[in-house]
Amino acid sequence: MPCSALSTPALLIAIGGLSGTGKSTLAASLARLIAPTNSTLVLRSDVERKALFGVVGTTRLDASAYTFDVTRLVYEQLSIKAGAALAKQETVIIDAVFADPAARASIEQVAHAQAGNFLGLWLEVATSTARDRVAGRINDVSDATPEIIARQSKYDPGVLDWHRIDAGGTPAETLAIARHVLRV
Repeated sequence: MPCSALSTPALLIAIGGLSGTGKSTLAASLARLIAPTNSTLVLRSDVERKALFGVVGTTRLDASAYTFDVTRLVYEQLSIKAGAALAKQETVIIDAVFADPAARASIEQVAHAQAGNFLGLWLEVATSTARDRVAGRINDVSDATPEIIARQSKYDPGVLDWHRIDAGGTPAETLAIARHVLRV
């Protein structure tokens, strides 16, 4: 019988995908599942970005907060925090778009630098589903809008070697698929 990914120390789970794919929902569900067995830290790029600008979670940031340089800083902060937690043998779950192959490679390297294990999950949904989910958000830390979904739908994420998950169903269905990948 294969060993569960959770039975190993220093595990970093990166959850990527465009806005509205359910990354934050899956991260929270996985954290609840993992917490009884391992110390777990959940990091969200949306929260890190707001902290970088010194604003509360639901304060909407303008386009200047989403430049390449700012995004690079956000991902650097995620990496630093993840590395510190992994060094303490904690499980880390990171929720971020990770549309750039270099960002995906970099976060995987953080796990390997700490002699940790890495699991990348890439969530996919139809553009219309992502747009509807984002349009229905109330008091959410994410600044994504249907217009951002339209822009992101044109992204080319390059080669994806993370586990691809169809997240177009319910959160419970997405969690079940992720649990299968994690073997828990």
